[in-house]
Amino acid sequence: MVLKKNYLILLQLLIILFSAHSNYSQGGDLIIQQYQKNNIDLEKFKKWNFELSVGLNYFNTIDRNSKGKINYEIGGVVYYMIKKSLGIKTGIEFLNYSYKYNLINDKSIDKLNFIAIPLNLRVFPTNKFIIDFGISFNMFIEGLNSVDNGPWERYNDGIFSNSIGFLSGIQYNLWRKFSVEIKYRYQKNSKNLYQKQTNNLKGITLGINYPLFNKLNKRF
Repeated sequence: MVLKKNYLILLQLLIILFSAHSNYSQGGDLIIQQYQKNNIDLEKFKKWNFELSVGLNYFNTIDRNSKGKINYEIGGVVYYMIKKSLGIKTGIEFLNYSYKYNLINDKSIDKLNFIAIPLNLRVFPTNKFIIDFGISFNMFIEGLNSVDNGPWERYNDGIFSNSIGFLSGIQYNLWRKFSVEIKYRYQKNSKNLYQKQTNNLKGITLGINYPLFNKLNKRF
């Protein structure tokens, strides 16, 4: 199955990120020497940080008559702190989108799978809030369609395509290592403008993040 292969690819990429983070993480003592006094818990701060995330999203088409549906996404991100309150974030996210056509003669459902690679700035305005914004490279993996709740049929190649999008989000440290995040995504590709299916999508995600490999990178 193509989908199983995609999950294996995602797993391998996440393992690579784990290894990179483990190799390049900095000790707390060195960070304390670099930044000296500030308003965060230095013993739990590291320049390299890794987070796992899982969330529910609600996506819809931008330029078609359709209604969004709830789906899920998972991923892992690495961010590097440039300054005490500024970092750069990237990673790998496996995205699942669903929406239903709202046409008189078409009430079918599309399910799309993407692997996204974000490249964002990460800003820490306070000890509990994080703001992300930047771009996302979205690699299309698979598209499925179901009519009248029937079996899922795979779309042919060339209908959906890769795209570049905008991504922004706000993250709040809720409890200990756990944080909640709301994200907005917008992705667009002008290919095949006149077909029923579109490559132009937007939506929001509500997720939970959890850091790994440190006592916590807890700036909070």
